[in-house]
Amino acid sequence: IQKPKINDKIIKRFFDSIYHKMQDDNSLMNKLVLAETENYFNEVLAEIGFNGKNLSDKLNNIQEQFLPNLEQIKVAHQQVQNILDQENYQLGKEETNNIVSIYKEGIDNLIKL
Repeated sequence: IQKPKINDKIIKRFFDSIYHKMQDDNSLMNKLVLAETENYFNEVLAEIGFNGKNLSDKLNNIQEQFLPNLEQIKVAHQQVQNILDQENYQLGKEETNNIVSIYKEGIDNLIKL
């Protein structure tokens, strides 16, 4: 495991942009926010040194000692996949924020490694 090149400032900037996109409470934009958040989380994992062909693979190879909210993230990842697979799913701001918060907590834990 290596120390990520990302830092608090970069992470804050990413999540500021994510929260800004959620302000309109537009279902399509909220889906984009979830896709971007998952992609960013996947990039953070790769940068730290967690390998896998995709996010699911990486999550299955991580131990909870590195990511205390691992089970929450696995559930959130499955939720996001289900939401993105359903074209007519109406995704609200609160649900989006709850999922984004889980990933943010995960990133906060990872950068402390």
